[in-house]
Amino acid sequence: MTIIMVMQASVAQAKSQLADLLRRVERGEDVVIARHGLPVARLVAIRSVGPPPVSATPLDPKLYTGIDLDEPAFDSWEKDGDARLD
Repeated sequence: MTIIMVMQASVAQAKSQLADLLRRVERGEDVVIARHGLPVARLVAIRSVGPPPVSATPLDPKLYTGIDLDEPAFDSWEKDGDARLD
């Protein structure tokens, strides 16, 4: 059985005591930040260690194999350099 300690702090306390709250989180406590007594956020420790996840980018050159990127996308772009899609 795991016991998780939860502390509640006001926004003012969180602003003035952030370093202390982060130390508590590193020791395993969760800290709930409350505004006017109502919980609005929770500080929790990050358990996984390692590099952040990397997402694929649509700018990957492999996605454009066989496409001539120098060709205008629309015929109207060739006439007067206008980008309208008439």
